[in-house]
Amino acid sequence: MKHTPSAPFVTGLSKPAAYLPDDFYSRYNKIQQRCILAHELSQIERKDLWVQLVYEIVRAVFWFNPLIHMAAPIIREDQELACDHRTLKNSSNNERLEYVRASTKRLYANILPSTMAFLLNQKERFIMLEKHHSSTVKTTLVAFLSLL
Repeated sequence: MKHTPSAPFVTGLSKPAAYLPDDFYSRYNKIQQRCILAHELSQIERKDLWVQLVYEIVRAVFWFNPLIHMAAPIIREDQELACDHRTLKNSSNNERLEYVRASTKRLYANILPSTMAFLLNQKERFIMLEKHHSSTVKTTLVAFLSLL
């Protein structure tokens, strides 16, 4: 029996690819499709799967440290928020609204390991989507402080 994904996801380290559910084009409208695809492609461009692999290696080495295990979902959620930000960077209010609608449709999909981070903290993601304003100064300041 062939199992198709119930929500879009990205997999593959050497040849990453985005997989879509069979009903992707009927379940989501054109704006939602474009936003979802942009989100999935940003995960590929950002090399999020490689970051996850490195983190899992660190997690295996430091398995005895509870902070390492507590950080795992936070790192994954941060990746999702970064992809949301990148997806909606130059979007209109209508595109943001459609993206939120598409996100709520995903909530009802079967939970796969690759989609679990998406479901972790929807409230924070929706707040971020609503209040999103790009700021080069803030981004530069945060990056600088992080390096320190």
